[in-house]
Amino acid sequence: MIKTRAYFFLAVLVFSIHIVKAQDKEMNSLKSKEIVRNFLEVVRSGKAPERAAEFMADTVIANQLNSEKPEAIKRTPQNYTGHIREFLTLYGPYKFQITELIADNDKVYARWKQTGKHLADIDHYKATGLPLTEIGSAVYRVEHGKITEYWIQLDRQGFDIQLQQNAAAVDK
Repeated sequence: MIKTRAYFFLAVLVFSIHIVKAQDKEMNSLKSKEIVRNFLEVVRSGKAPERAAEFMADTVIANQLNSEKPEAIKRTPQNYTGHIREFLTLYGPYKFQITELIADNDKVYARWKQTGKHLADIDHYKATGLPLTEIGSAVYRVEHGKITEYWIQLDRQGFDIQLQQNAAAVDK
């Protein structure tokens, strides 16, 4: 009888620990998702790039997932602010729309659509003033309430095709 009660108590304890861990993971997912959503809506959107330090760790590893040459670069909130200001120079006040946001514990997947105008030279393409759309996605890792790493992919071919089409339209 005592053994049965001990086994029952142990089973309840294990089950309770499992539930608490699941709740912690769900809570962490929600917190991580909210941090990334705010980062995208406030900073990446171009609305307030100077607020990057609110959402990013002092050093963030940015994994650029290019098929031909993947690389990891270090980003700081300060140089990320400059990166977004460069976007504003190239595209003007662009529209930034989050199209997907999925969280699993400390990782958050985000997909977006960014639409602006071609206002400055990009590679060998002269500014056309015509619309340009970027489709991108990233997985962000959040630790201690800050983004510490991300893995980003962009539709570079689709973007290049738009640059070619815009150049051809202006040349007509």
